[in-house]
Amino acid sequence: MAAAPPLHLPKTYVPRTSDGRANAPSPNLVVEEGLPTRPNQVLAGDITHIPTAQGWAYLAVVIDLCTRKIVGWKLDTHMRAELVTEAILHAAQSQTIRPGTIFH
Repeated sequence: MAAAPPLHLPKTYVPRTSDGRANAPSPNLVVEEGLPTRPNQVLAGDITHIPTAQGWAYLAVVIDLCTRKIVGWKLDTHMRAELVTEAILHAAQSQTIRPGTIFH
């Protein structure tokens, strides 16, 4: 009996936050400044993708790290930079973002 041919499994997907072409990563101000003690000190953003009957939808959210409240969001069919900037603008309309607020 001949040996079975080797299985060719797909390569494992390795998510990356950067394409590696940046000169230097931005400093992690959250680690340097510590956890927020009041609202509007540190906002964080994230993006996720959602399968729909019409194709992929992308959701960008902005959360206040002190209150854990979602303060801005944007849902669209693309993952371009405008998705994040629109979520940040939505956050700015829902609350006062003061100078010095960290966005992580």
